[in-house]
Amino acid sequence: MILSALYLIHWAGYVHCDIKPDNILAFPRETLKIADFGLAVESSKLIQGSADYRGTTRYKSPEMVASGELTPAVDVWALGCTVLEMLTGRRPWSELKKKEEVKWRIAKGGMPEIPQWVSEEGKDFLRKCFAKDVNSRWCVRRFLEHSFVAADRHGGGFGGAAVVGGGRVLGLRREIERRWQEDKKQSKRSPAAADFPLLPHQLLGQGIKTVLRCR
Repeated sequence: MILSALYLIHWAGYVHCDIKPDNILAFPRETLKIADFGLAVESSKLIQGSADYRGTTRYKSPEMVASGELTPAVDVWALGCTVLEMLTGRRPWSELKKKEEVKWRIAKGGMPEIPQWVSEEGKDFLRKCFAKDVNSRWCVRRFLEHSFVAADRHGGGFGGAAVVGGGRVLGLRREIERRWQEDKKQSKRSPAAADFPLLPHQLLGQGIKTVLRCR
């Protein structure tokens, strides 16, 4: 569910910039929702150094800490930190108490420790989230087909995922709907959407109706 919602966010041309357990809301019927878009930014408006005041230190990627680089890949790193915390019950870098120590370790290319008891599929998933090279780090779309995710998917669709928030999410919702309508009229994807592969129409239609419920 988290992956599905994050996929829609990236596909619409936004970076959340603060993925962490505190911003994932749990609801009845096994529904999870991504919230808090106060730091979100449009991908088209990203500039070097724009990550300096965004994100939460323990969930920041190496490029965010070292150079302030901000791309959808920073959400993938934070997703890995979030999944690891869900597995272990401990925040990333829990052995380090000071924020500066955490930033130094991340900037040097370190990644949170993955316990040996995590399954091989889980380890592979997390390592791909924690790839130091941004170009080697998987995009969200690829993770949707990862064996670690496929083993625990229910229904295979996007209807259970959701993003909630204020004015920024209303803008995100309009952007998704606009791009979906444009895609219906075209046989090919527009260059502007090249970095965010489109969902099949039937899934996207379901997603817009049931996934983006703004509060």
